[in-house]
Amino acid sequence: IAFLNALNPKQRGCIIVDYRMQSMSGVELIKETRARNCLMPFVVVTAYGTVSLAVEFMRLGAVTVLEKPYQPTDLLSSVRGAIELDNHDQLMAAKRAMLIS
Repeated sequence: IAFLNALNPKQRGCIIVDYRMQSMSGVELIKETRARNCLMPFVVVTAYGTVSLAVEFMRLGAVTVLEKPYQPTDLLSSVRGAIELDNHDQLMAAKRAMLIS
């Protein structure tokens, strides 16, 4: 909840989320950030990975779903990929804005 209260929808980067958390699930967190117009990509980690769960996370905007235990290099690579995607999306949005104005 504190994370959502501090969330700035214009902030750039990526969000790492676990499927099971104390206050809400990772799915609920992604839905709530989207409802607040935050478009940052997500990297999901879970010890409860299933194909249907991975599909749901990808549909909600996750870039990667990593099963625990995962290698630190896999997490780092996923975060880098998510940040690159976020940078690309921001560049494309800026180009679209220039075309419209």
